[in-house]
Amino acid sequence: CRGGGIGRFQLFITSTGSSGTISRNIDVDAIPGPGGSTFAVLSGERLFFQWWHRDSAPGGATINYTNGLQVRFQ
Repeated sequence: CRGGGIGRFQLFITSTGSSGTISRNIDVDAIPGPGGSTFAVLSGERLFFQWWHRDSAPGGATINYTNGLQVRFQ
């Protein structure tokens, strides 16, 4: 899913706890864009999201990505 212009939600560091799940509300008027800029989502626009995370593993943590998620805004 990674490629093209990539923005990052940098302040969303959190733990899933024992549930192993996570969710976040986002401000559709301030989506992070490339280079630290933000933009408002327009109706009909499709954005792709992916979560970068660390997995606990014997011998130390590893990094991984979730499957990509496509969202079409109305």
